[in-house]
Amino acid sequence: MYDISSIKLPFYIIDTPLLGLDVCDDEINPENIRIGIYEYFMKSVNQSQLIIIDNKKDMPDLNFNKHNIHLEYYSHNEKDRYGYFIDHSD
Repeated sequence: MYDISSIKLPFYIIDTPLLGLDVCDDEINPENIRIGIYEYFMKSVNQSQLIIIDNKKDMPDLNFNKHNIHLEYYSHNEKDRYGYFIDHSD
């Protein structure tokens, strides 16, 4: 993405990249697509800051720490980190 962008911003924000994932072909494993897109993101992280907003249930089980990637979870539960803003709830 960075190489072909006409405007090279210092960061990217991608919101739920797999939300509309619909696979009809029995030969294609949806989990392989999830892993592939996140591996692509991990390889691209050195070009700029990448912020991905996704549902925890859709995240593949990959070693994000190996690539120095920080994951932040928001629980919408006041006992944990409720949301983006610290000490704020609905």
